[in-house]
Amino acid sequence: MGYFDLPRFCDVCGAHPASVKRYVVFEDGRIAELAVCAYCAMSDRNLLTADELEAILPQEDCCPTCHTPLSKIQKSLYVGCADCYDHFRAQILKNVVECQGRRKHIGKRPGGKRNG
Repeated sequence: MGYFDLPRFCDVCGAHPASVKRYVVFEDGRIAELAVCAYCAMSDRNLLTADELEAILPQEDCCPTCHTPLSKIQKSLYVGCADCYDHFRAQILKNVVECQGRRKHIGKRPGGKRNG
């Protein structure tokens, strides 16, 4: 089921059927997606298209090969491809030092100890 499969009225005026998506950016940085009618979409300059929203958002550094963003690597602790290591080398080394207290990665079981 798509975005406009059910009858929906404009989130701005409430008088006309919604026909397009627009975005609004609040002063605190939150972003809201709105379903709006054609009239409100054209008349309200605070409502942004997806392209306009993308243009004003800060662009995140991504791996040139797999396009994995640094924030995803930091959150998951997994890289997207081998080239991520080269592209994000400084940040990855910084994270290793923060996690392990040293620059060299020691793995889950330091000293090569095996379970069982």
